[in-house]
Amino acid sequence: MIMVGISLALFVYAASPVKQEDKFTEFYNHSDIYIEAVKNPLSFKESLKQYTREQAVILGVSPDLAFCLINAESGWRYTAKNRYSSAYGLGQFLNSTWYRTEQRMDVELDRYNPYDQLDAFLWLLKTDGYRHWIVWPMCT
Repeated sequence: MIMVGISLALFVYAASPVKQEDKFTEFYNHSDIYIEAVKNPLSFKESLKQYTREQAVILGVSPDLAFCLINAESGWRYTAKNRYSSAYGLGQFLNSTWYRTEQRMDVELDRYNPYDQLDAFLWLLKTDGYRHWIVWPMCT
């Protein structure tokens, strides 16, 4: 009887679906981006800041506002995950906001890629302003 319970438990565990996020996390744990971030976190963070600065200027978005929002939302951690919601990444996009932004931009972005996160964040900041981020009053 105990053997059947253990077998059933193993079957249920083995048959349980793997979350899509887990697949991406596993992939990115071995990607060049992840390796760069782990090996040299300060220079990686600086490269993200430089990219943000350059893209913000191109889009006509205030780099200071973008920096403040990202710093408040994720502390520049591109794998930041809110434990109480689906908010993820540098800009802490909810799942619904991420997918809607992709549709509005008419591009397919990789939610787990920090540069795609920044592209979506800056585009949304330019298009809709800062209303998506509740921390905006401390940044203006």
